[in-house]
This record gives sequence, structure tokens and C-alpha cells, in this order.
Amino acid sequence: TDKVIYLATERVEPLHTRLLKKIDIGEGVKKELYFSWGVFQIT
Repeated sequence: TDKVIYLATERVEPLHTRLLKKIDIGEGVKKELYFSWGVFQIT
């Protein structure tokens, strides 16, 4: 009897790639909100 563990994950995009795509979201508050929400999502 073999014991097996299956692990399922979501497909993700590398952070560096995502940040390069979103660099044009604007300055100031919008950019800070975007980064803080991203950090919240990974904690």
C-alpha cells in the first residue's frame, strides 16, 4: 500500500512580472494601495 499526497495549487504569476505590467497604474495613493493589497494577499 503506497501512501501518496496530492497537492493542488493555483496558477500564479511571478511578482516581478506582475509589477512590471502594473507599473503604469499611476503615482501616489493608487500605487501604494496596490502594493499594500498585494502584501496583504500573501500574508
